[in-house]
Order: sequence, then structure tokens, then C-alpha cells
Amino acid sequence: MKKLENLYHWIHRRTVARDLILGVVLVASAVVLTMGSLSYITLVRLAEEELRDRIVRTVNIMTRRLAPIMVEDRFEDAVEFMQQAKHDLPDSYLKLVDENGVLLYPEIDLQLDSPIGTLLFEKPVIHGSVTVGRLCLGMRTDRIAIVKRNMFTLTLTLMGALILALLGTIKVIVQRILHRSLERVQEGIRTIAEGNYDHRIADSPYSDVQVIIREINSMAHFISNRTLQLQREIGERKRTEIALTESRRKLMTLMQNLPGMAYRCENDQNYTMRFVSQGVKALTGYSADQLIDSMELNYNQIIHPGDRDLVRNAVEQGLMSNRAFEIEYRIVTADGAVKWVWEAGIGVVNVFGDVQALEGFIMDIDSRRMAEEELKRLNEELEMRVQARTADLEVTNRALKESLKLIKETQSRLVESEKLAALGGMVAGMAHEINNPLGITVTAASYLDGVLNDIRNRGDAHVLPLPVLDTLQESLRIILVNLRRASELVNGFKLVASDQTQEDRRVFNLKEYLDEILLSLRPTLKKSRVTVSMECPDHITIDSYPGAMYQIMTNLILNALKHAYDPDQSGVIRIQAHQTVRHLLIVFSDDGRGITNDILPRIFDPFFTTKRGQGGSGLGLHIVFNLVTNTLKGEIYCESQPGEGTQFMIRIPYSQLGSGSRATKSSDSE
Repeated sequence: MKKLENLYHWIHRRTVARDLILGVVLVASAVVLTMGSLSYITLVRLAEEELRDRIVRTVNIMTRRLAPIMVEDRFEDAVEFMQQAKHDLPDSYLKLVDENGVLLYPEIDLQLDSPIGTLLFEKPVIHGSVTVGRLCLGMRTDRIAIVKRNMFTLTLTLMGALILALLGTIKVIVQRILHRSLERVQEGIRTIAEGNYDHRIADSPYSDVQVIIREINSMAHFISNRTLQLQREIGERKRTEIALTESRRKLMTLMQNLPGMAYRCENDQNYTMRFVSQGVKALTGYSADQLIDSMELNYNQIIHPGDRDLVRNAVEQGLMSNRAFEIEYRIVTADGAVKWVWEAGIGVVNVFGDVQALEGFIMDIDSRRMAEEELKRLNEELEMRVQARTADLEVTNRALKESLKLIKETQSRLVESEKLAALGGMVAGMAHEINNPLGITVTAASYLDGVLNDIRNRGDAHVLPLPVLDTLQESLRIILVNLRRASELVNGFKLVASDQTQEDRRVFNLKEYLDEILLSLRPTLKKSRVTVSMECPDHITIDSYPGAMYQIMTNLILNALKHAYDPDQSGVIRIQAHQTVRHLLIVFSDDGRGITNDILPRIFDPFFTTKRGQGGSGLGLHIVFNLVTNTLKGEIYCESQPGEGTQFMIRIPYSQLGSGSRATKSSDSE
């Protein structure tokens, strides 16, 4: 209590020490509060600007990476990128929508817990000149609150420490120095304060310092004016220098850390550079001194010759529309390498609207372009693989279908071959049995015909009268004609059972042999108005049975002349031979009347003919079928429509044609 009372009396007692201490405390408190407030505001603004710059940089980086993803509608990759960004920025607020305003991330539009304590920044996602979405990023301002709290605490701490230090110092000065130094201070102040001063302060109630106060007032009037003026000038100059130094430092730091080159140039044909940042060396390989004022070369020479018109057109379009221009093009570096760059710039105009210069930034995007090209190549390769796989599957499906069809056809052919082989064996046996009595009958009839001719030559009319002789010879002629017809039928029956053991194989040229067949049939073809054309490569040489080939071609041609055309009808028969992957394909076609659908399945049956009673035996196509399937081990098909002609396709596998390198004796049927 006693100390409080002493303090109370000391405060209420007007002394130099009290007023001096209180004045110093108040001034020190004001100075500390002012400095603390300025520092507080400056640091808080710096923290806010730093946070805002961080948000802007982060949003710019994210929009550049999201633009190529979203322009290709790869929204799953965009959501995955946003999830990774959220993992890297756990205390942030992220939101992504597409160009139609559809929310992509998060799945539900979450509201911020404390919008006042969060700094938000929203920017459109642009690819080229197309807006493909919008990105919003928010970060909490907890760091700014911490800075505010720390600065407030620091200001109070400094103010308390300064006041305590001043109190101790003033106490020492007042008690130990002031009273002993008043006379010296008075003389010194008088010397300093020499001059004409109009202003006077009020008299001091302290009689012992009245003279000092009077001198201090005089000196203070002079010093205050001069000091205020100097402080104002010095403070303004210091603030200007500090701001200029800080601006230069920030600008240089920014220029050095940017992955590219900032520039200012003239809007001329050579883009004469007036300023380039230090990034020009890493970007182009040339130093700033080489480019500024085009000392050694101009920037237009660095641009790839194939892209100079593109750059000029982009700059002119941007200037004409009074907008910033962006362009990607190639440059040639100092070591001769070609590099892709991205440039964004704008025209600087004066008050009259004239373009004074171009300012902008150029950045290396070679790695991005290479990544884009690699991605494009991988996509094309993947598409080609998918197409190749699809084509392989289609080929496999077609092969399976063809195999199934071939199996069914082979099964049908096997059944047909077995049936016809059995029938052929039976017919061959019957023909052999019929041939013996038929031969004896022909021999007897020939002998009787010879006897009758001898009787006629000798003129023995008494043996046989001439009318009877004529009747007998006419009857014998009829018998011999029908016997020859029967013999031909029997020979046809024998051919039904013919196989490859009945003649020898040999190597022969297919085209030459087909020409020989047509030459042998020329007398028959001359009697009709039908011509035969043949298409066969000269190099096809086969090891097979020429007799069988002769029978096949002869029967097909004679069958076409008899059944496909009327006696006076003209037409064309075509014989075409081709080499496929597994077979020798022979196509025999005519442009005759064709075959109806009810007859077509029966044309290879034995004894089936549409010319019954007109010389048709029904064995021609059956013999062809047997020769193709049994002797040549091949296949024969027939396609026909009424009025559109008929086509026979003969396929002989290469395994049945030999290597074609060895020759055997010609068969008798040749």
C-alpha cells in the first residue's frame, strides 16, 4: 500500500522527472504502436499477397494441365488429377465444372465451413481459344491469422521492453546526469539555437528550469521546422528507394525463376529487342547482349523459317483486335536444334492508339509437344492394334465358317462319291457282262453282211432274189447301227467306273494341253455358232492325268453345245484357269439358257438327261464328276440360273498335282 501511495503522489506532483518520464513513455508508446501497426499491416499484406500468389500460381498450373485432358473429354483423368491435387493440398477447397456447368469434382457441391477465413480464386480452363471448364481453389487464411496474432504479441512485447528500457534510462539521466548537466546543456542549446525565432512556448511552472525551457522553445522552434522538413524528405526518399529496390528485387527474382524469356521489342519485321530477361540463354542459346538492339542477330532469324509467316499473322491479328496474342511455333537455337515454344504477348500503345512496342513472354514447350506426339503415337498404335485384332478375329471367324462349310460340302461329296462309286461298280460289271454277247452279235452280223455282199458281187440271183437281198442288207445295216450304238453305251458304262489306274500320270503344260483339246474339237465347233475362249497363264505345269483332263473338257464342251444352245444360236464358252492359295481352279462357263433349280441338283446323276430320245445318254456329266473326284481327287461345283448361263468350278488341290518337275509317258487317251 505504501508503494502505491508513493506512486500516486509522484504522479500528482509536477516535476521535471515525472513530466519527462510520462512524455517519453507516451512518445515511445506512440512510436512503437505506429511502427508495430505499419509492420503489422505490411506483413499481413505480404502474407495475404503470398497466399494469393500461391493460389494463382497453383490455379494456373492446374488449368494448364487440365486443359488438354478436358478438351478430349477424359473426365475420369481430370477427376483423378483433382483427387491428387486435393491430396497435395489437404486444407484447400477445390471445385471443377465442365463447359456446361456440370460439377465434376467434388461429386457434391460442398459449402465452405468458414467462407470469411478462406481466400477463393476461380479461373476458366482454356485450351487454345476454347473454354472447356472452370476451376475454383480456396485456401484457409489460418496463416494470416497466425501472422496477425504474432505481430500483435510482438508489438506489445517490444513496446513493453522499450518503455522499461526508457524508464530505466530516463531515471538514470534524471537522477545522475540531468541535474549536473543543466548548465552545460543550457549553453549548448543556446549555441545550437542561435537565430531569429518568432514562436515562443508557454512558461514552465518549474522555476529551476525556466531558462532552459525558454532556450529549448527557441531551439525547438527552429529545429522542429527544419527537422520536420528533413524527416519528410528523407522519409519519402527512403520509402521510394525501398519500394523501388523491392520492386527491382521481385522483378529480377521473377525473371530469373521463370522457365522462359520475358521481352520488349519493336513491332518491326525483325522484332528488334529492347529488353530480354536472363532466361533467353537457356531458351535460345544466345545471350541477351547478342539480341538487344539486334547487335549480332535479330529474333526473326531465330524463328524457324517455316513458322515466320504464322508468327507474323498471329501478332497482326492480336494488334488489330487490340487483344493479347498466343501462339506456338518453332525456333532454331544457337546449336542448330529445333525447339517448340509458346509465346503470349500484347501490344503497348500510346495515348493516340499507336503501337509503340510488343511485350510478352516466351516459354519452352518442347517436352510438352514431345509428350503430346508420344501420346498421339501411342493412341494411333493402340488403335492399329485394336483394328488388327479385330481384323484377325474377323479372318478367324470367316475361316471357321469356311471350314464348317467345307466340312459339310466334303461330307455331302463323300456320301455322293460313295453312292456313285457303288453305282459305277455295278454299271461297270453289267457293262462287262453285256459286252461279251454284244461282241459276238456284232461279229455274227458283220460275217452275215460280208456273205450278203459276196452274193451280191457274184450275182447269184438264184440263191437269193435281189429284193430279198436288199431287204436282208437293210436289216443288217439297221442291226449294225444299233449294235454300234449299244457298244458306245457300254463303253460309256465302262467310263463310269474309270479310275487313275487306267492311265499313266505325266507332267504337262496346262495351257498347251487345253489348246490341243480345243484343236481336236474344232470340226465339231465349226458346225455351231458357239466360240470358245480360254484364259490360262503360260507357266502352269502340272503332274496329273492328261486323259482325264481331256475327257472332262470334251464332255463339258459337248454337253454345253447339246444342252445350253439351240442349233442356230450363237454364244461364247469361257475356260479360265487360276492358281489360288491351295488349289488349281478351272472355271468353265457358258452364256446359254441355264439350268432350272429343279434339275440342277441332279445333273451329275448317272442316266439323267433332258435329251432322252434325242441322243442323250445321261452319262456325260456323271463321267466328268467321276474323273474329277476319283481320278484327280478334286471337287466340282455347278452354279446356274435360267437365262443367265451355267458355270462349272473345278478345284484340284496342289497335293494331287505333284511338283511338276518329273515327266512320265503320255497316256493313250491323249
